[in-house]
Amino acid sequence: MDEISHPSKMARRSNENLQNQLAVAPYNHELQELKYQNSQYATRMHQAEITLAAKEAQIQDSRNLNQRLLEELKSRTTERDTMAEENRILKRAVAIQENKIKEMTNQMREYEQFIGAARAYIEEAEREKLLRQQQAAMSSYPRSDFFPPQPPPDVF
Repeated sequence: MDEISHPSKMARRSNENLQNQLAVAPYNHELQELKYQNSQYATRMHQAEITLAAKEAQIQDSRNLNQRLLEELKSRTTERDTMAEENRILKRAVAIQENKIKEMTNQMREYEQFIGAARAYIEEAEREKLLRQQQAAMSSYPRSDFFPPQPPPDVF
């Protein structure tokens, strides 16, 4: 028989369909709610992945910066150590030069004292020589204001 010919079967089926829909309706609502929650979760996961990727990029940038700063620090430390060594050498050189200047200054004072003493000795020697010459000239010739001095006698 045909379904159209039996209205009672159709009503029964319609009733069964309605009952099935009513029985499934709470599950459909729960399914809709689960789908909504799943889409919310997927959205949050996507946002978390984007945030995580941004944070990882920041961390990598920070690591790169840290590495560059460490290299710069090593370079500057080496430069500082080199400058400190050069400074130590220069200070030692200055100390040596100052000692040499003191020694040369002391030597120059000694030379000046020696030169002053030598001048005084030479002046005294010249005075004594002149005095001896004058005394020798006076003692060998009788002095007379009117007569010129006479030569010494010949003893041959």
